[in-house]
Amino acid sequence: MWKLKKINDTDHFLNVQTLQAGRLYKFSLTDFCKLWSVELSKKQIVDQCKDSNKWLEADDETLICETLNLFDVARTDVNWSMVSNRLVLNSTFSGIKFSFHVEFQLADEESFSKIVVSPLLLIIKNLHQQKEFLKDCLKKKDTEIAEYKLDGAVISRKNIETPVFQESVIPNMFIQETQKFSFSKPTDLVDDQIISSYNELFSFLPSENTEANVPEEQEVKRNLNVEKESHELSKIPKKSQSDLIIQVENKNDVPSSSVRLANVIRKRPQPRKLKNL
Repeated sequence: MWKLKKINDTDHFLNVQTLQAGRLYKFSLTDFCKLWSVELSKKQIVDQCKDSNKWLEADDETLICETLNLFDVARTDVNWSMVSNRLVLNSTFSGIKFSFHVEFQLADEESFSKIVVSPLLLIIKNLHQQKEFLKDCLKKKDTEIAEYKLDGAVISRKNIETPVFQESVIPNMFIQETQKFSFSKPTDLVDDQIISSYNELFSFLPSENTEANVPEEQEVKRNLNVEKESHELSKIPKKSQSDLIIQVENKNDVPSSSVRLANVIRKRPQPRKLKNL
């Protein structure tokens, strides 16, 4: 989720993503002019924590949890500073000074377009669709009210009576309001409504690396099963292994685990006999 954070007196847009089932974290930062990002594994985060906080003793999961908590923009006890491409966060953990830094890499134009520009264009397109829908609703409501009046209906409360909707009035009305805004940089226009629209849009988009993670996790599980079955196989006498293969070949209702075990037996390389010289 993207969040707004002031760093060095300048508003930035921050996002921390969890990738590969929690094994990787992607940190992204933008001021809508540039985009910085970096991906860190759990090990890299732990190693960096231990290197920056040598006097702190904690297990790896605690260090990771405390590091991610530093990026909670609602916290007021964290000091944020950025020099060049390095973001430094300083706070305390159990009364001890706790520090963490991120060495960002400046993203290329393609990444900037994908992560920053394209979502904003999609937001504009979505707002246009909403505007057209609301315009159509207003026109239908005006027609409905006009029919009620033709049947003799009267609006009793004059304070809720509205003029007939005129589409041509809307552009001029909001253009005049927009001209009142003064800004020196793009982030001056960012507010909670834009952040909410941005995050709402991202919630409907496919998560990064989601599809790539599934086969990888399945492969890990498959390898674990093979290792487990190989370990079980080592406990079976050779004669029993041969009997198991015969049973698998003669029966179709053998449990799948037994079939896999028999396949492991087949694939196991047999020792070669040396000829007498």
